[in-house]
Amino acid sequence: MKKILALLAVLALGTFAFADDSMIFKVEGPEKSYNQIRIENETSQAGFDCRLVTLELEKDGTYKNTGVYGTYNLKESGDGDSNSGSVERKSYIGIEMPKDFPGSVTFEIEYKDYPFYDVIIIHLKDGVSEFKEL
Repeated sequence: MKKILALLAVLALGTFAFADDSMIFKVEGPEKSYNQIRIENETSQAGFDCRLVTLELEKDGTYKNTGVYGTYNLKESGDGDSNSGSVERKSYIGIEMPKDFPGSVTFEIEYKDYPFYDVIIIHLKDGVSEFKEL
């Protein structure tokens, strides 16, 4: 039973490309913490999952994966998905796209302050460009 669970865990982890430096951002919004992260699919692709991971910056400048924040199912262009959980300002978040994702993707970050929750919105976009914070 343990071997089957270990195999399933490896297969689940293996379907995502690890976040590279271009897909990592530091939470810099005005709030001390955020309790939701939303992803908006503004790419031309449909029917894919992506995953957000929490990272820790090591002394040597590399990032250590400290956990999965959430997996997001994006059914079509224009679709969005969200997960709730606390994220502190100055935390590092990595975006992991499927290994078989066609083309390249970039993103923009937006911070929203609502009466009962604070949200980080990640806008996934086609193409390669510089990171832009809204």
